Amino acid sequence: MKRYYKGLDENLCARNGFQYEIGKAFTADTDDSWRWLHFAKKVTDAIRYGPRIVEVEPLTAVCRYGSYADMNAEKIRIVRELSRDEIIDKLIEEKCLVYQMVYFEPTYEELLRIRDHIRRGDHMGICCEFDWLTAEQKMSLLPKSWAGRVRTHELSKAILGAEAHR
Repeated sequence: MKRYYKGLDENLCARNGFQYEIGKAFTADTDDSWRWLHFAKKVTDAIRYGPRIVEVEPLTAVCRYGSYADMNAEKIRIVRELSRDEIIDKLIEEKCLVYQMVYFEPTYEELLRIRDHIRRGDHMGICCEFDWLTAEQKMSLLPKSWAGRVRTHELSKAILGAEAHR
């Protein structure tokens, strides 16, 4: 079986509020293929729709929807939810750009696990978009040459935050 993935919110809801359940099948309530049930070929593409990633089994013909990565079908089954470790492994396997992992909000400990991947990847994403990390955590993940940029970004955030409170 070809594996497909769907990103859902913390309550297993899609962006449109549709509630999914693990192990259940769902059918679109329309003949309009543009409004069928959506999923992605890769975890890297699904992650932007929500941090909980489920494996999808299409039960009807698969159609391409929009971009090269988005797919849909009139009927799907939610097979299982991927663990956080499985998601990270898939993101690395798929050579996901580090900045795209921001949707997943990986913990510092999870990022430490993939430090080598980060050091080969997008340093600006860690520096500027992973705001839940401290400056020290960011510097431990990035090459030493990025320490100045991290400090500059943290200072800019502090200045902007102070101005917002005036």
